[in-house]
Amino acid sequence: MMALVAIWGHTALAVEDSTKFCIENPDKCNQTDETPGNLAGDTSVTFMDYVKMVGALLFVIALIYGLLKFINQKGKSYQQSKLIHNLGGTTLGGNRSVQLIKVGDEILVVGVGENIQLLKEVEDPSQKEKILSFYEDKPVSPANWVSKFTTPKGTGSFQAHLKEQLEEMKRGRKTMLGEWKKKRDQSDE
Repeated sequence: MMALVAIWGHTALAVEDSTKFCIENPDKCNQTDETPGNLAGDTSVTFMDYVKMVGALLFVIALIYGLLKFINQKGKSYQQSKLIHNLGGTTLGGNRSVQLIKVGDEILVVGVGENIQLLKEVEDPSQKEKILSFYEDKPVSPANWVSKFTTPKGTGSFQAHLKEQLEEMKRGRKTMLGEWKKKRDQSDE
């Protein structure tokens, strides 16, 4: 920080010296060629100016990176103390969504709309591990940000997994409805 103040302080001193010179010597002030520290004629950008600019940029990036690391550590310690953890979800339109929620060791698929309804409880241990490994906390870093923009979406995504789960539920409901109709027909006879 002190280096930045020293760099920019040098420019302020040159302006102060130029002003002081003009006040003390008003007849020589209009002669731009003989004025020491002439800022109007010194418009070239030097190599050192580029070095200063890159240094300032790297300093700002380092501050942002440090802040992200700090926030990530605080978030992890807060999340570990929570019993209920929202793993993620997707909107279905019109204030309706499907959410994956971890309660203790259980994973629940919940429909959220005008009311909240349990759609499915994930009981298969291999599916639980697959879901948890997909949603495990990844550290916040600039590399993660870059990968979000460079990787194509839709490969192994939550939406694909959700679609698979919903299709499985649809098949289960059809079989249950078929069994119910068979029982109803048998009771009518």
